Amino acid sequence: MPRACFFVSKALDPTKWAIRHHTKDLSTLTLRTRIGPIHIHNAYNPSPVTSQPSVIGALHNALAEYPNQKHMVVGDFNLHHPMWARPDYDHRHEEADDLIRIAEDHGLELLTPPGTITYEKHTGRGYN
Repeated sequence: MPRACFFVSKALDPTKWAIRHHTKDLSTLTLRTRIGPIHIHNAYNPSPVTSQPSVIGALHNALAEYPNQKHMVVGDFNLHHPMWARPDYDHRHEEADDLIRIAEDHGLELLTPPGTITYEKHTGRGYN
């Protein structure tokens, strides 16, 4: 059962899009447009402190399947890195460096402003 999902408007012609589930944690929605296909990769990366496998390698493979095409990557990567953490938060996951390299290799840029809180505990702000 996939842990990454997409909601697609019923108004979109079903012949103009396709979904592929690479793994239970990585799915790709391909939109067929006038300017060519756009691949939207939705990933869930389990926390590095668990024994569950990372999605980072599968993401690299999915991006490589569609070279020289347009890509977007969204998801929950459960990784900390100074590139996107708040300035006073110094925790860093090594796997985040792999994610950055993959993004650079495929011409992707981070759009989320550094320091944006993407998780809040029910007792207050996150970052743990």
